[in-house]
Amino acid sequence: MASHQENLFDPPFKTSLEFGVGHYVPILKSLAGERRALEQMAAGAPDARRRLTPLVEARDPIPQPPRERRVVANEFADEGDSDAWEDDDYEIAYEVEEGAGPARKKPSGPRNYLRGLPDQLLPMIGKFSPFYLDFPTTPSDRLMTGRKSKGAPVNAIEYVYDACRARHLWFIPVLAVGADDGRAALVRVASQTDRRGVCLRLPLLATVYSDRRAGTLGVGDRVARMLAELKASPGDVDLILELRQLDPAGGVTAEFVARAFDEIANLKEFRNVILTGTSVPNTSAGLARGQITYIARQEWTLYTLLRKISGRVPTFGDYGVQNPDGPKAGGIPIPNLRYTTTPDLLYSLGENNDRDTFAEQFRRTCRQVIESGRFRGEDYSLADLIIARTPADRKPRVDQGFWRGLGTLHHLTQVIEDLKQLDSEPATR
Repeated sequence: MASHQENLFDPPFKTSLEFGVGHYVPILKSLAGERRALEQMAAGAPDARRRLTPLVEARDPIPQPPRERRVVANEFADEGDSDAWEDDDYEIAYEVEEGAGPARKKPSGPRNYLRGLPDQLLPMIGKFSPFYLDFPTTPSDRLMTGRKSKGAPVNAIEYVYDACRARHLWFIPVLAVGADDGRAALVRVASQTDRRGVCLRLPLLATVYSDRRAGTLGVGDRVARMLAELKASPGDVDLILELRQLDPAGGVTAEFVARAFDEIANLKEFRNVILTGTSVPNTSAGLARGQITYIARQEWTLYTLLRKISGRVPTFGDYGVQNPDGPKAGGIPIPNLRYTTTPDLLYSLGENNDRDTFAEQFRRTCRQVIESGRFRGEDYSLADLIIARTPADRKPRVDQGFWRGLGTLHHLTQVIEDLKQLDSEPATR
């Protein structure tokens, strides 16, 4: 195993994976907008990029009919990138049919998407940079035909793992509560092969753990069983404890989270404990059209309060500017811009989904954010520069995936700055 590891990675894996309270773990989809946001952060703000470790959800796309290729030149989307543009709030992956005559494009299914995923991850993550890799929509027994397997089917998840190794993509495998029976075996073999540890992903919701003991959430018992299944010790394990979307009316308190932490035996021995949540709604229904809705960032408020009472202060995590369940395919989304400030998310929503007016609607959503008094200025990030220039742009981008990517880039930059502000404050009681 040792010689395999030395041959596989150059340089050998020696990176520390103990994050601390100043680090950030965003859970991001493997969609073009999110990928572009991390690429641009690495290029424009490398110091900030090093302060975060993303969890990437490999998300199978829903195949859609091919559409005419549009070539766009923009600082945020490289010309010729086949999926940097997204007309709707989902991504389309393509493969090229080979044969006589001009190349034709056809929508690719999940197997072909997973085949191309490692090449998409490389510019998003970069070589020799740890990240979490999860497959929430891919069954553990899915098979696909590998390029070098002469037609013999291979396990799809193992194929991605091997392709990541070949590209020096330092993934940490993830086992989530609710995964099918075969997932633990895949994760266990990957963690033993690469020796970067493993990630356990658990919701902090009492209704999930029906076998819990009276008076507990059951999260501690579930963690213990998952550790046994993976044959892992706490020092090699990162716990991601998820609150997912927080109720706008409140209800989840720092005390609740601290009690859940207390259920987990030897919590301080785990390599990292990461708490994630979001206030981003899973739909724009109910939000005022043609104006900004200010949504309090309850996940950030909760985290700052938890720092003052918890014996083990977690690393902060969220889902970028996306709801954990989205984006959803189907229909045409209303133009919107999601802009993060320390206390609030500004959800600037357009008026309708009439494509003929999208350009003006995006100009207006940007103008509303600029005039809100919360805009950080065009020098804050590349995303802010594009937002600042859009109201005067005669032909602004009108695909929602592009704007989700801009919102993500600004959000990552803002969260890193927020965490820096907390670094000097006492973290534990």
